Amino acid sequence: MADETLPAEQPSMLPALNVDGLPDAPRYAAESVTEVLPPVAYQGIGSLANTLTVEQEAVLDEALPDEEVDIRPDGLVYASHNYYRRKLNKVFGRFGWTLIPGSPLKPRADKSDAKQSEWYQRWVLFVTGVYVAEAIASRTLYEDNRQMSLDDVAEAIKSDALKRCCKDLGIAWECWDKRWAETWKRKHAVKVACRVWSRGQQMTRELWRRKDADPLEGELSSESKKAVGAAAEKAAKTPPQQPLPSEASAAAQPEPESAPRPAPAGAARGATINQGQVKLVLARGRAAGLISGNDPALLMDVLGRAGLALVEQEGKSAIDNCIATIGQIGMRELAAILKQIDAAKDKGEERI
Repeated sequence: MADETLPAEQPSMLPALNVDGLPDAPRYAAESVTEVLPPVAYQGIGSLANTLTVEQEAVLDEALPDEEVDIRPDGLVYASHNYYRRKLNKVFGRFGWTLIPGSPLKPRADKSDAKQSEWYQRWVLFVTGVYVAEAIASRTLYEDNRQMSLDDVAEAIKSDALKRCCKDLGIAWECWDKRWAETWKRKHAVKVACRVWSRGQQMTRELWRRKDADPLEGELSSESKKAVGAAAEKAAKTPPQQPLPSEASAAAQPEPESAPRPAPAGAARGATINQGQVKLVLARGRAAGLISGNDPALLMDVLGRAGLALVEQEGKSAIDNCIATIGQIGMRELAAILKQIDAAKDKGEERI
């Protein structure tokens, strides 16, 4: 039988990897975020000073368009990371610039909260292979937030570092100028009242958004804001309530007959309930599991859905604010609200 000849091995189309050269490759990153970059990272620094064209200078000097600016709820104005990337592509070309990590992505060493951790990293901006700027950024990772993971934190850190590096090129410098930001806010932003949850209690806070943006979550209409202000003013004039009786004595109060559904906030309610009936509502709320200790957040949520304007007095406890809110209930609304409280109890038992 004739010997079979194996086919010759086809040559690879990929370039050969020089393994011996890898250990000597230059390193541009530091071992930690607090260390200075290796000297090789700064080679050629300043060599771009006389290489920018007149056209490139003009693009870098362009004013930040108003439509590219947005505002955070806390009032900080900013341009998106996409704007910075488009600007760099326009000036230097799509592959004329790059970001490289200047340190590993690491959490803060003195982490004390198991539910959250703060991560840091340095990024370095190179243009045509030459060092231009570097910046450190951080983000907090919340372990109980299922919509957030470490890759989201890493991406946000990179984008923040890019924005800070671009300050050295004069890109979107306006966002870092307080006077410019205040002028932009007067023209294009508005402060609105919103319902937010803080430490288990619903509060009203003023937050910022663009005038042409959709309403924020929990944003109140002008009518709702007037109702909240009127309720707060009424509560401030109400004399302090007497100490609460035991739940047993409060539960002994007779339950009013059936009444129509409560009117919306701001509508005329007629005579309001008396102090004994306020105590009855509190007792029924505790029996329904809507008050935990001194936290009536769940009961306040039921009262808000019933159409009451939730009272939030500065310096008052959550229970005091809850009592002031209950004091707005009209005599004709009491039975319907008690039914809603009992219904909330039934729903809780179904969930169990």
